[in-house]
Amino acid sequence: MQKTRSLIAVVGTEMQGIEQKRILSGIVSQAQQEKADTAVISNIFNPLEPELGDCCENRIFDLLLSADPAALIVLSESFVNPVLRSNIRSLLKQRQDIPILLVGAELPEFGFPCISTSDANDLAEITLHLIEEHGCRDIALLTGPLSEEVSRARVAGYRTALASHGIPFDEKKVYEGDFWYNSGEQLANAFLSGEKPMPEALVCANDYMAFGVLDAFECAGVNICDRMLLTGYEFIPERNLHTPLLTTYQRNRAELGRKAVQILMQKLRGETPDAFSPPHGRLIHGVTCACSVSRIRQHEELVTARLTKQYADWSLKSDMERMLTECRDMDSFSQAMGKFMFLMHGVRDILLCLFEDWHRPEPVSETLLCRSVNPWADQTIFRLKKTDLAGLTGRTGNPCAYFWLPVCFGERLFGYCVLRYDEPDSIDDTCRSWIKAVANGLEFLRLKSDVHYLLKCRVLSGAYDSMTGMFSREGLSNACNLMRNTNGSGGIAALLLRCVTDNGAVYSAEDAKPAVETLLAAAKGFQQFQGGLSGRVSEREFVLLMPSDRIEPEIMQTAAEAELLSVLPIDRFLCVSGMFSSELLPETLFRSLTEAADCAESRLAGCTARPYFTVFSEVRTAVYREPNNPRSLTQNAAALGFHRDYFNRKYKECFGLSFHQDCIRSRILYAVHLLMHTALTVSEAAEQCGYTESKYFIRQFSAVTGVPPKAFRMKAACLSESGN
Repeated sequence: MQKTRSLIAVVGTEMQGIEQKRILSGIVSQAQQEKADTAVISNIFNPLEPELGDCCENRIFDLLLSADPAALIVLSESFVNPVLRSNIRSLLKQRQDIPILLVGAELPEFGFPCISTSDANDLAEITLHLIEEHGCRDIALLTGPLSEEVSRARVAGYRTALASHGIPFDEKKVYEGDFWYNSGEQLANAFLSGEKPMPEALVCANDYMAFGVLDAFECAGVNICDRMLLTGYEFIPERNLHTPLLTTYQRNRAELGRKAVQILMQKLRGETPDAFSPPHGRLIHGVTCACSVSRIRQHEELVTARLTKQYADWSLKSDMERMLTECRDMDSFSQAMGKFMFLMHGVRDILLCLFEDWHRPEPVSETLLCRSVNPWADQTIFRLKKTDLAGLTGRTGNPCAYFWLPVCFGERLFGYCVLRYDEPDSIDDTCRSWIKAVANGLEFLRLKSDVHYLLKCRVLSGAYDSMTGMFSREGLSNACNLMRNTNGSGGIAALLLRCVTDNGAVYSAEDAKPAVETLLAAAKGFQQFQGGLSGRVSEREFVLLMPSDRIEPEIMQTAAEAELLSVLPIDRFLCVSGMFSSELLPETLFRSLTEAADCAESRLAGCTARPYFTVFSEVRTAVYREPNNPRSLTQNAAALGFHRDYFNRKYKECFGLSFHQDCIRSRILYAVHLLMHTALTVSEAAEQCGYTESKYFIRQFSAVTGVPPKAFRMKAACLSESGN
């Protein structure tokens, strides 16, 4: 899309923070007035530990190298992580081609001009209010660590106001805190206990320390308004959660943002920027300085607090994360995201921009695949280069604000969510859980397509297979050793099930979906046998072990084949069985079974090359899918255009059984299933399988299984006993 408007980039951390939001409101408002779009580049968690300065989500700041922005604003005070701050400085050194302005805190090592509000002027205004409006002369100050410049600046403003009215500065009335609640609590308790003299008024150099003072007085049952005046600084919205209502001071951060845009736009036009003067803030009256409280102002704060709580509750109770983790493709995923767009207050559109190889083990692409998740917007997928910011901005008729937020899981960066706001609004804390849910959902979606993960992962215990819940190879070996020790000299009846895919083709990683479905179905069938030891010993093999004095291998194999046919087509598995000495090591037993399965699979693979194998395989699948449906050799042969004798000969070459013998076998295996899982009599089971004469059924059953139906039911009963 052709670039039609200027683009101002804003970079910072945790843009949902209250101070950043206030500056951004001014930036976006002025940018829109200047007919410019705003691109906000931010992380959302911003770990403070230096060793995490290079964490995955901070790769979002590589977008600073985009050639699209005409100017750049850095919210410098948000970069408190020293490693990240150093990385940002290195990136900014590569951007000498555009004007850059720091806002909020001067960082001399960056080498760029900085504008900010004046802490000294603000504290002077607060102190002057107490002197001039309330006649106070005994005023104390609780500031932050004096080792920090910001704390010293606030002391300087307080001192200047005192001097302007001839009030001597007393160092004993300046208390050093840490900008947090506990500082205020400790000082308040010292006042209440008489350890320190209580002043007429106390100025706290931020609201959190003032909240600590309020809470301590409330806990002591003392009305602070009867003892002294109290003011805070910075206007933290949670003042409505403390009583009495705190008088505080709001820095004019919105005006600071507006001035930043004005300066940069003047530079872009080749003009000399106007001389900068820090914007004045304003007192927000509360009860703690005996001023008249603005009911309208308090109502606005409560409305904002209620709205914030409402969105937080919606986010907490939302079903978004579950729905995203259940998605099976990107279409359903983007639809689920769109369904929960309402959780992001004020957002007009959300674009999911993922690297085109985001799902691969080691993504390297620099190209993004982007789509809107807004159900009412054009959701056509389009491609963009990673640093092509202008490809997303300027897509509407009016200038907007766009927030680039990283979507990552662990150390894997999937891409970005780009949020569009039409008004001077910005993200809030809800975005943390929203983006986290998207990242978790994408990781689930990626792993659903990662067949190596699905087939090889293990639970915390190496004894169990995480996909099926059965014994792993290691767990089954240990259980087999226990069986050998308790079974004495008796042998072990063993059965191996090997899963195959269509037409006997060996499983491959490229055939992920049918392979996984086959494995899960096979596991479901195998888990019906609770009387022995069963486990998954390789990616596509299961083994069942039982003491030889309880069942013969042939009976076990027939029962297993009958059970598996209820969940799998006949061409999706093969079984081999054998009797083994209890002195044989488990690994040797597994290897013997595997070799027998290899031979069987080789024979099957050889048959697949025969003429008409695919046609005959479809016929055979139908035979086993509906075993009680009578099948006619003549009719099946004619349907395929074959003579019945030719059809029967070729069928036997493929499967080792004539068509008639295979039909009998399918019915007998169905009968086995009925005898094992129902209370039907032999006659009733015969009737269910299409036999009209019980004696004929018994004769055919004995020929296939080696034992009559009643004997088979008794022998196979141990397979349904609990004891795994």
